[in-house]
Amino acid sequence: MFLALEIVVLYGATRLRLACNRFKLTDDLPPQVDSERLAGLSNAQTAAVAAYLSFAIVRLLGRLPTHPSCLIRSLVLLRLLARWGIDSTFVIGVRLKDGSLAAHAWVEYQGIPLLDPGGGEFARLLQREVTTDGHSSTVSNETVVCAK
Repeated sequence: MFLALEIVVLYGATRLRLACNRFKLTDDLPPQVDSERLAGLSNAQTAAVAAYLSFAIVRLLGRLPTHPSCLIRSLVLLRLLARWGIDSTFVIGVRLKDGSLAAHAWVEYQGIPLLDPGGGEFARLLQREVTTDGHSSTVSNETVVCAK
């Protein structure tokens, strides 16, 4: 119940900041709620928690009448993972298919996609590593540009 509320609040805040053009990935990550929440978990256990949080976001946001885009889902998951103290990677990919350009966003944990990466059809255009230190989150300035 509390997880659903946390997701809905993050969703509303993310939509509002994007609508007001006030969203900056580098300084818009929420503070961590409880740095001890995942203390002592192995990488596999943390990956399972990250996958569960992703599943919860897809299920909950999928029920909304607004049907959030991949970008919104990714930003909400990124913020939720940061609150839980889980490192992640935010990725934006592009593809050219039948003469039209398409973009897609997803989040990864240690290289494993937590949201649908578009079936491997998208070449990475941008990648940002989000790391946590137990109290706050930081975003790298690493940008990856590649052609497929």
